[in-house]
Amino acid sequence: MDRRTLVALVLLAAPLLAVTGGTLYVASNERSQRTFFSSRGPRNSAEAAAMGNGAAMMQFLRVEGDPTRVYPVRAEIISSQVQRATTLEAALWSRREEFIHALDREGMIVDAEQRRYLACLATDLKLPAIAEYLAPALRCIKGDALGRVIARSLPGDAGPR
Repeated sequence: MDRRTLVALVLLAAPLLAVTGGTLYVASNERSQRTFFSSRGPRNSAEAAAMGNGAAMMQFLRVEGDPTRVYPVRAEIISSQVQRATTLEAALWSRREEFIHALDREGMIVDAEQRRYLACLATDLKLPAIAEYLAPALRCIKGDALGRVIARSLPGDAGPR
């Protein structure tokens, strides 16, 4: 084989080898759940709520069923201090009043105690319209509800609250 033929073969094979290598890299990372794209979308109803994705939030809730279950939330979605939250709490971080109305209409705010807690969290997050909707004229201890959510993310405290 002469030199020109060898150069031509290498030039033809290089793109195919690069594409094959790239495909194998993406496939192996996809299998280990470490892809470049995997961190883009919500992984549970709490993340969907915090990201403002109401459709995904409701779709997850149809499968998960429990808006009061504590879910892991990636630090970049709410904050580095809040890495564990319920869907109801995360919905407050979206700052979308319509999410709270939708969750309430679906019967996911189940009792007066939960309503008061969410109203106090809304107050801590400076969401007066939502706090008023949840529990009009309620007096809260400033920072208490937010402190409960933050405490859940501290090292060594993995249990639900």
